[in-house]
Amino acid sequence: MRVRNRMFALLAMGVWLSLSAACGRYDATGPGESSSPYNDREIAAALAAVSEARGLPRAQIALAWVLTQPGITAPIIGVSRSSQLDDAVTALTIQLSDAELQQLQAPYRPHPVVGF
Repeated sequence: MRVRNRMFALLAMGVWLSLSAACGRYDATGPGESSSPYNDREIAAALAAVSEARGLPRAQIALAWVLTQPGITAPIIGVSRSSQLDDAVTALTIQLSDAELQQLQAPYRPHPVVGF
């Protein structure tokens, strides 16, 4: 159960990273070392790769991934802009391939959830 919870936390981070990258606040492939001992940049880079290959925004790919996870009934807590709602609705139509799912999940390494 803890791994599943971590994957959900990872997704939330992936969505945040993708939205931050879209706003220019975070660059998954930029220079510099992360202060985190974990591989969040690798995860964000995998998300970016699938997004670029599909020609779709990262938020849509991240939300499409959430929809493939069993037990998810409400992946969206709220939106503050209509474009976020558009991304969420569009994500409903995206079917990720098994290879894309593997690419998104491959860089993940379990680590403890902190801050809760």
